[in-house]
Amino acid sequence: ALNTPALFGLGFAATEVSGAFDHLCLETARLRDSLEEGIKLAIPEVSILYKDAERLPNVAAISFPGVHHELLAFHLKEEGVFASFGGGQMQKLEYLTNDPCAFSFSLSKDTTEEEIDRALGIIINAAQKCRTFSKEVAP
Repeated sequence: ALNTPALFGLGFAATEVSGAFDHLCLETARLRDSLEEGIKLAIPEVSILYKDAERLPNVAAISFPGVHHELLAFHLKEEGVFASFGGGQMQKLEYLTNDPCAFSFSLSKDTTEEEIDRALGIIINAAQKCRTFSKEVAP
């Protein structure tokens, strides 16, 4: 026999989650776009990757020309901002995008506007430091 009350409860829960999920995706995408726009305003040379493509609402992929990805990742980690430039050889953004300066930043359902503002300051400062350093050591 079917557990009718459990099936009814599951259906009700799915309806509730569906409404919250749409709001969550819209808010997360708004925060992601805010992060991307803030970085682009401060450093016009950056490229927002996949901006015109259908993409996840919580992931920003950004290229920082003239910045060595490991140096930037180190500076970001020191300030508590974590970015990824990929996992295994076939997952690295550099491999996927042919861009050695590409990073991805992921937001969660708990990310706040204040955290985006804080991250913006850290990312912009670190990227500008790395660009200055890269220019100073270039031949």
